[in-house]
Amino acid sequence: MEQLVVFRDRQELDPADLNGIETIARTSLDRIVREAVTSDARYAGLQVAAATVTSVSVGPGAFFNEGRVYAVSEPAPINLYENLPINHRRYIAIVASGQDDVNDRVEERDFLIDADSDEVEPQAVPMRTVRLGGVSKVVGTENIDPQVPTIPPGAILVATVLMSTSGIQSVKMHEETRLPSLKRHAERLIDLDNFRKRAEPQIGALTTQLANIADRTEDKLDREELLPMQLDLARIKERVNLPDDYYDYGSDKFTDADETDPASASGHTIAGDGLGFASVTATRALSLLNPTDPKVKRYEADWIQPSYSPKVMLEVLGESGTITMSSYQTQGADTQKAVVSRKEVKYQGFMADYVNRQLDAGRKVRRGITLADGSRGYYYITKEYKDVTTYVTVPGPVTTHTGAQLSQTVLAPRTFVMSQLGFFLAELDASGDVTVLVTKTKDGKPDLDAVINRVTVARANLIGGGETVAAIQPTLLEAGQLYAFVFITQGGHKITVAEAGSTEGQFYYGQDGAWVSTDATRDVKLKLYANKFDRTRTEVALGTVTLAGGISDISWGTDVIEPEGTQIYLEARKAGHWYTLYDHGFLDDEPDTLELRAVFVGTSDLQPSLKLGADLITLHRVGDTIEHLSTARILAAGKQNFVVDLHLTNYSPDDPDQDLTVTLKRGAGYATTTTASAEVVEDDILGTKRVRFSFNTGTPITSYKIAISGSRQAPAFPFLVLERVDVAIS
Repeated sequence: MEQLVVFRDRQELDPADLNGIETIARTSLDRIVREAVTSDARYAGLQVAAATVTSVSVGPGAFFNEGRVYAVSEPAPINLYENLPINHRRYIAIVASGQDDVNDRVEERDFLIDADSDEVEPQAVPMRTVRLGGVSKVVGTENIDPQVPTIPPGAILVATVLMSTSGIQSVKMHEETRLPSLKRHAERLIDLDNFRKRAEPQIGALTTQLANIADRTEDKLDREELLPMQLDLARIKERVNLPDDYYDYGSDKFTDADETDPASASGHTIAGDGLGFASVTATRALSLLNPTDPKVKRYEADWIQPSYSPKVMLEVLGESGTITMSSYQTQGADTQKAVVSRKEVKYQGFMADYVNRQLDAGRKVRRGITLADGSRGYYYITKEYKDVTTYVTVPGPVTTHTGAQLSQTVLAPRTFVMSQLGFFLAELDASGDVTVLVTKTKDGKPDLDAVINRVTVARANLIGGGETVAAIQPTLLEAGQLYAFVFITQGGHKITVAEAGSTEGQFYYGQDGAWVSTDATRDVKLKLYANKFDRTRTEVALGTVTLAGGISDISWGTDVIEPEGTQIYLEARKAGHWYTLYDHGFLDDEPDTLELRAVFVGTSDLQPSLKLGADLITLHRVGDTIEHLSTARILAAGKQNFVVDLHLTNYSPDDPDQDLTVTLKRGAGYATTTTASAEVVEDDILGTKRVRFSFNTGTPITSYKIAISGSRQAPAFPFLVLERVDVAIS
């Protein structure tokens, strides 16, 4: 209470003092109800039910208004016989209201009328005042489509009674004015909290899924961009003019050295879908400048991932009993941990796969796309190239685990990286480690040939009567995929189970080499912890790399785990400015030293990983000559007229600092050289050139090799051969 009435020894007591105690208490209670419960007019209790076909009974309850509470202590019958409609129907509203300070409990009490003689006189007086609540009816108008009558001021609607000519048709409580109870609020909060725990992973996944959608649609062509490509393809088919059954032709896009004579290997560079000038090459380690950099966490020795903290992603709530794990059959389980599919990412300098077009208005189109709108502008060739190779999953070694086997399958609510798994043991046996396997599923059951990760928790680290948290290496679980969590032990621990419904999966136990499920009503009580990353973008220093004489291009290749919607790339620092490795022209001056850093981009829920190691960074310095000899071309019949087409970038036939020659090698040991009888140069798309060399050997031959040689002088860029096509004509 905000106030207190003070009493002292031998102090005169005034009736107002005693009444003041009640006034203070009432004022405080009114304020508590008004500010903590409700200030609106509400009712509690007052349950209305039909007593007969023409009367209702209103149960005890209370009416609340501005913090004041008006009690209805006794059930109140309300007779509706006189309100029966004659022809149609009508609504009768049962309303609640209150009266303040109603005199109550009148009793006869003695009053002193003579202080000297102590003479008293009895009087009948009310001994208390009450806030009296009451219920009454408000009769509506009879109508074919009756409406609820208007509620008088100071009253609230408790229930509506629909009357027909035969009596009461229905009674409906008015929930909008009912005072919610704290008990019902607590029950609803528990339900909402359980719903939040189930729904939060799906809702939280929207950020990553939207990023995935944006990432997918960014690289898709629209109709206007695809049409020019289709037209160009039709023109190329027409220009080549080869019959459908013609087979004396070949091509090489220089994706590898399969069509290269090994004797010429030192005279050129084949990398990134192109044949380039010979280069000086050196490899460097991909490693952290600070091995204990707090912005990343290491796992499996060489893998790094941005720093994170664990957060509960999925939890099986409640508990419905326990299972003694040793009550199931003890058997050996042969498991095979698969090597997760990863991607190798390489960035190359002087490789011309990526082309930018800049319009004179300053607009840019994405790399590799050409607009067909005829806008004025110019092309230039970037000196960078990106290649992504997806590796196939390779089975790992077989490991045997012996013990009783229990499993719980779980549908991943969204894509996330898991680093901790919680399970609950009600009682512990004297011995027995617990091995936990995270596996893929086959036909809805655990697949021990596709183990994603595993961890063994020693008996000493198991928690009885609570949660045991097993730390595992970061494991990528993808949305919508069904995974299994397998528990193997030789101990008689009692594992806690709960009612099914949280996992969208099934409880299994192992028997005779198979998985058996006899109870679909329970799940193993689990907690899955997702990595909550500290940053959406993380920059990690990798140190410096050096190549004496200068670096004209750089490549790096390693395994990465790059979930959709995330990205990892390297940046190089030169003259105080950071460049991504595919920024145009930043290596034109061939610096000797570059400072490198790795950049991880994702969300707070999903980030990529990178594997460190030796000789993963390759530095190049382009030379001044190119010499390439193809493998032998074998013809089905002798021919003497040949055409060789080269598709080149960074090449200009008018540049005196560039030289290009193509010859045919034939005869014994391919020692005879045939030079081109004609050379035609044509412009191609994106600033590239098509050069056609025509040959006549004089006499038919059945085999030949193609020799490409060239040179350059500064300041000319090295040209790159994107494709070689040769045709034996006649």
